[in-house]
Amino acid sequence: DVYKRQLQDVASVTEGTSIPEPSSEPGCCRYGTHRKQHPGPIMGGLRNKDPHVSFQEATERSDPDGLVPWPIRRGCAWLEEHGLEMEGVFRIPGSTRTVKQWIEKMNADPSFDLSAPDAKEFKVANVSSLVVKFLMGLGPSWSIGGDAMAKEIRQQCRAAVQEDDPDRCFREVRGIVEGLPKSVYTTLKTIAHMMKVIAQNEEVNLMTPAKLTTCMGPSCGPLTEMMFKHYDELFG
Repeated sequence: DVYKRQLQDVASVTEGTSIPEPSSEPGCCRYGTHRKQHPGPIMGGLRNKDPHVSFQEATERSDPDGLVPWPIRRGCAWLEEHGLEMEGVFRIPGSTRTVKQWIEKMNADPSFDLSAPDAKEFKVANVSSLVVKFLMGLGPSWSIGGDAMAKEIRQQCRAAVQEDDPDRCFREVRGIVEGLPKSVYTTLKTIAHMMKVIAQNEEVNLMTPAKLTTCMGPSCGPLTEMMFKHYDELFG
């Protein structure tokens, strides 16, 4: 069914994560059950008075395995199923009002989910905007393990990409990526896999790795284009 197919998409790129089985409760799954047991916003900052929600908080509240926050896990699975042939995916913004409503529902309702595409609400541009808005709300250092690691990781990345030997460069960059906290690594892997398959359809959607990096680079940190373009070498 659709539920299992979407989870298989994510499980195939998530190291050590099995496919969760639906709960016996109608319309519910272990993710919804986990959310009920771990209340609290997954995403903050909608208004100035809203508290900031860190990557760790969002992940712990929305993923039983503590690896991938809901907006990324679910948003990437949805886009891989429905958004690969959308021209300008991630370049064309969605409805600010709709995305804001989704965030409010996501924070308050454990059963909220992204439905099948429709002409009014569940559009590709709205889902891609949800993913981008979530990542931007985390700040620029989430993808390299936080501010304390930022300077060291960036220095390592610059040194690696200056290598004359491509194979050595990939080995060094892969070592950097694999040294990240497991939740950060798995989330980056999920995003990079989605971007890889989007770029594989660039003849239809007109989105190359370079264009995707322009849209996502500020949110995914250093080496974004390399992760999208050389997914197999870095995550395979």
